[in-house]
Amino acid sequence: MTYGLHEVPQALLLKIAEQVGLSDLIRQMPRGLESSIGEMGTLLSGGEKQKIALARAILLKPKVLLLDETLNSLNAESEKMILKALFSSIPTIILISHRASTLQHMDRLFKLQRGQLFEVDISTQLDNDLALANRSELEICIPSF
Repeated sequence: MTYGLHEVPQALLLKIAEQVGLSDLIRQMPRGLESSIGEMGTLLSGGEKQKIALARAILLKPKVLLLDETLNSLNAESEKMILKALFSSIPTIILISHRASTLQHMDRLFKLQRGQLFEVDISTQLDNDLALANRSELEICIPSF
């Protein structure tokens, strides 16, 4: 989480790890936060890598965060927990997703269709998304605050 960063308090790292669901992984590793995760994270699952990347985003506190299908390797419970942590830490998040479960946490929804971006009613869109299995439109979501 701290690659390239200096002097990050361990308490802060543990707090963020808890927020994104990494606490159990850290406890299981032989050296905790200091454990090796292999070259390019080869000792981690795809979901664990995603959680570390999202924890790093929370740690860096950007003014704007763009997430493009970032939560696709996570189960619904992890997704909800991480979205809550992101929304409470980062002021502006633009989230691109095709998952209806992700859209449920948003208050504004935009679609990019045939090169045009337009806002759609989120409640209507969620009903449609639950009924459709295949969609080609790109959805850009803005979280509720």
